[in-house]
Formats: sequence, structure tokens, C-alpha cells
Amino acid sequence: MSSGESLDPRVIEAILNQCPSVARSCVVGNNFLRTSSQVVCAIIDPVRDENSSFSDSRLAEIIRTIAVANRGLAPPLRISWSRVLILNVGQQIPLTRKGAVFRKKLEEIFGEQLSNLLNRSDDPRVSVKTTTLAPGPASTVGKYASGLNKDQIASIIVNIVVDALGITAETLENNPDATFAEVCQV
Repeated sequence: MSSGESLDPRVIEAILNQCPSVARSCVVGNNFLRTSSQVVCAIIDPVRDENSSFSDSRLAEIIRTIAVANRGLAPPLRISWSRVLILNVGQQIPLTRKGAVFRKKLEEIFGEQLSNLLNRSDDPRVSVKTTTLAPGPASTVGKYASGLNKDQIASIIVNIVVDALGITAETLENNPDATFAEVCQV
């Protein structure tokens, strides 16, 4: 990283790959292998439902897993959701003959998509919905996410917080001014 930190991507990938909604993942810097990177990005090959769709519950699982992976990382090494590329149907992370991520091919295959994603997340005119959920112009998740309204996004976030804290949604709603620590003791 240009900030001086270093990161072994395999450690984060192991955490992400344990998620039941992730078929395979890889972690890269925004400059791939060319030079030091400013941000860390994740490329996710999701497990899809029988009809090749991507459900709310799968998305929520991936978001929670990224949050878990970020917990032990210094801030410059954390993966922001706006820097997560969810692969389209038919796309796969390239592997070597030994089954490891073929890192030298990542930029060639996903460089343009990741660049588009990062450019959108840097543009303050882009709405949160697009920045947060749409990884690419032809993405299944992008098409799916574009139909979400604020209430649906809020519901996804509430479910993640409730699951992470181990409390009920009712407890969270009844204590709007409490801190997370206070809510967990209610």
C-alpha cells in the first residue's frame, strides 16, 4: 500500500471464502501488481440461486462477511463495500493449475470493471444506491440493486445489525437513542 501497510490477501480471501454465499474471492489493490495501491478491493464470485439470481439474503451474508474480515485490519487496509466487485454470471476468478488465484491475469480480466467501479465510487454525484451495490454496467447485482428503494436498503441494514448484535429488531427499534453497547445489554 502507498500508506506503508502491507496485506497478505490470502488471509482475507480465506475469511471471504468461508461465506456460504461466496464461491470464490480474491483481494487486490487498485493498482493490481503494477505499483503500490491506495485502496484494497475484493472480487467476489457469488454462489447464485438455481435460476442464476442473486438474493437479498446472499447479499446480506456477503456484506456481513466483509465486515468480519475488516475487523482486524488497519483502516487503510479495510475493504469498503463500494470497492467490492460482484462478478456477473459466466465470469470467474482465474486459477492456476494448482488451484490458487492467478493474480497476474486479474488486471487483464477485471481491470476495466474494477476501474469503472472505483471511478463511480469517487464521483460525489453518484447516488449511494449505485455506488454501494452496482459493481458493473452489465452486472446482475447492478440490475437487481437498481430496483431497491430506501426502505428495502434500510431493511437489509437493520437485518445485518440485528444479526451482528444478536438482538431482535424490536429491541433495536425501541431504543433509537441507545448505543450498540447499551442495546446489547437491554
